[in-house]
Amino acid sequence: MLFKLKYSKVDIIKILFFLLSSIILLFHSFYYLPFISDDSLISLQYAKRLLQGKGLTWTDGVPVEGYSNLLWILLISLFGLFKIDLIFLVRFLGIAFNILTLFIFFLIYDKLKYKNIFVLLLVSLYYVFSGPIAVWAIGGMEQPLLNFLFTVSFYYTIDLTNNKITKKNYLKIGIFFGLMCLTRNDSILFVLILMVSFIILNGLNKKNIINIFYFILPVIILIGAQIIFRIFYYGDIIPNPAYIKLGISKWQFDSGIVYLKNGFKSQLPVILFILVFFILSFKDKLLILLFSYLSIWLLYLLLIGGDILPAYRHITIVILIINFILIISLNNFLNLYKKSKILNFTIIFLFCVLLLFHFKGQFNDRIIKKAKAELWEWEGKEIAFMLKNGFNEPKPTVVTSSAGSIPFWSDLPVIDSLGLNDYYIPRYSKKNPLDKRIGHNMGDGYYILAREPDIIIFCGPWGSIGPCYTSEAQIADSQEFKNNYVPVLFKIENINRKITSIMWINKNSSKIGIKYNDNKIYIPAYLLSDDLRNPVFFDNKKNQFEIIISKTVPAIVKNIELDKGNYIIGTDKEISGYLEIKNIFSNKIRNVKINTNIYLIKSKYEIKLYTDKQEIVNMVIINKTGG
Repeated sequence: MLFKLKYSKVDIIKILFFLLSSIILLFHSFYYLPFISDDSLISLQYAKRLLQGKGLTWTDGVPVEGYSNLLWILLISLFGLFKIDLIFLVRFLGIAFNILTLFIFFLIYDKLKYKNIFVLLLVSLYYVFSGPIAVWAIGGMEQPLLNFLFTVSFYYTIDLTNNKITKKNYLKIGIFFGLMCLTRNDSILFVLILMVSFIILNGLNKKNIINIFYFILPVIILIGAQIIFRIFYYGDIIPNPAYIKLGISKWQFDSGIVYLKNGFKSQLPVILFILVFFILSFKDKLLILLFSYLSIWLLYLLLIGGDILPAYRHITIVILIINFILIISLNNFLNLYKKSKILNFTIIFLFCVLLLFHFKGQFNDRIIKKAKAELWEWEGKEIAFMLKNGFNEPKPTVVTSSAGSIPFWSDLPVIDSLGLNDYYIPRYSKKNPLDKRIGHNMGDGYYILAREPDIIIFCGPWGSIGPCYTSEAQIADSQEFKNNYVPVLFKIENINRKITSIMWINKNSSKIGIKYNDNKIYIPAYLLSDDLRNPVFFDNKKNQFEIIISKTVPAIVKNIELDKGNYIIGTDKEISGYLEIKNIFSNKIRNVKINTNIYLIKSKYEIKLYTDKQEIVNMVIINKTGG
C-alpha cells in the first residue's frame, strides 16, 4: 500500500487514514503519561541485568524466572545495547508496534479485497480510541508486541479459508504464533484453537496432518528451546508466575467475572453494534475462528481471575480480535446490501456516533482512569535512589513487595516478599485463602527473616507501620522482628515534591546497623529517631541521612548495652547541649553536657541528646575513654 511507484486516489486516502490513526494513537497514549507499570519495571530489571552481564536474573543469588514475556525482555535488551534509556525504549517500542499493527490492518483489508474504505478508517479509529490500547502503548508491558504478532499471524491465516495457502505460509503462521508464545506463555491457547479449528473446518486426512505439522513445527521448536533453557538455567520446567498465579477457585472465578464485566463495559457501545452483523455473518470461516479465539481467551481470563493492573491489559488482544470481527462482519453486511446506499450510509453514520461515545467513555472508565492517577512507581524511583545513594556500600538487602521500582532503580540486593522473583516462596509456600488478590496472596515471612534482611518495606515503596501481605503479616508477628527492627520515617529533600517512606531497619545489621569499632560505638541518624513525627531526612545533594534535634526533639539511642567505664558521648560534629542518660534496669537518670567524660556501670541505657538550638546530626558517637 505504501510502497508503490504510482498511487491511486484510494491508496492516498488509505495512507491519510493510516497517518490520522497513528497520530491519534500518539496523542491518546501521551495523555496517560507518565504512567509506567511496576510489572514492566520487573521486565526492565531482567533486561538491565542481562545488559550488565548478570544474566536473565532479577537479583543476585539463585536465578528465577519471574517473567512470562521472554521475547519482550530480549527485544528490550537488544535495543538497550545502543545505550537507550530503557523506559523511553519500552514506550517507543509500545507505540511503534501499535502503529505497525495499524499498518497490517490496511494490508489485511487489501487482502480481503474489501472496497469500503470508510469501514477501514472506523475500525482503525476504534483501535486507537480504546483506552487499554493507549495506556499499554506507553505502560511498558508486552501487549503491543503481542498484538502485532497476532495481527501478522492473522494476515497469513486468511489464506487458510481460501485454499491458497502454501507450506511456506503454514511455516510463517507457526513462526509468528511461536513468537507469540515467547511473548506471553499463555498464547499457546491461540495455537491450540487454530489447530482444532483447522481440523473441524477441513477434516483430518494425510494432507492436513502434514499441513498441521508445518504449522506446529516452528511453535514446538521455539517453545521447546525456551523449556530447555528454563531447565538448564533456572532448574525448573515451570516459570515462577505459573506457581504464583495459576489455580482455580471460586474467588478467582468471581474476580474474573468482575474483570470481564468491567472490561466489556468499557467496550459496550461497539460490542452491541457489531453483535447484529456478527450473527448475520456467522458462517464465515474467519469469523468462526475469531469467535473461537475470543471465547477461549475470555474463558481463560475468567478462570485466572483477570488482572489487578489498570486499564485492562488482558483486554487489549480482545479489542484487537473485535477489530477483525468488525472488519469482516461489517463488510459482509454492507456487501450484502450494497445496492442500498441509504442503509450503507446509515450504518456508517451510526458507527461514527458510537465511536464518539466509545472514545468519551474511555476517559470516564474507573479502571482506565487509574493509569492516569497511578504515580507511585515514580515515588518508588525517588525512594530507590535514596536507598542506592544513601546505602551504596556495603549494599543492604531490602525486602519489598514493589518488585519493579525498588530493585530497578536502587541496584541493591532485594527479596520479593510476594515471591514472584524468589525461588523458595512459590515452591514451598501455600496461598493464603483469606487473601483474594491475584498474585499477591503467597508468602513466607519466616523464610524471609531467616535471610536476615537489613531493610523491610511493607505495603509498597511508601512503606507502612503495619503489614499488607501474607509474608509481611508473618514478619510483623515474629518476635525476631520485634527485637531487631525499628520503624523509621524517611523524608527525601531537594526534589520537586517531598516524598516519605516508612522502613523497618535492622538495628543489629552488620551493614547498616549500629557499628562497634574498638572502643567506639557509631549510631547513624536513621537509628536516632524514636518518633515517626520526627523524620530522618535524606539530602539528595549530600547523599547522606540526617536528623534535626533541638531542646524539645532529642536524638534517642535506645537499649544500648555498655560495659562499665568512662565515656564521652557526642555527635559527628561539635554541638552544644546536654545528655539525659537513663539506666534501664535501675531507672536512674543522669543529666550531663554533651562531650563530657562520664562514668557508667555495666547496664543497658537509653540516651537522649538535646541541643541548645536546632541542629542537624548525622551520627551519635559513644567513645569509651577508660575502664
